[in-house]
Amino acid sequence: IEVYYAKPINKALSWDLRYTNIKYDYTGSNSFFGDDGAPVEISTITSQQIAQGMNPVKESTDLRASISYRF
Repeated sequence: IEVYYAKPINKALSWDLRYTNIKYDYTGSNSFFGDDGAPVEISTITSQQIAQGMNPVKESTDLRASISYRF
């Protein structure tokens, strides 16, 4: 999910708001070209695998706000 909102304040100023939410289905989805090895479906990971150190990212959220000035 991505939502963007931009609003001018006056001729020189504007502000932007951005929200991003990503839900991952497989391990390694958040790494560079699958550097973490073979992907595993997150819904199949057992509590034993988590105890052994496999703690995959299931969801990622980002919220950003900015103000721009043009001169």
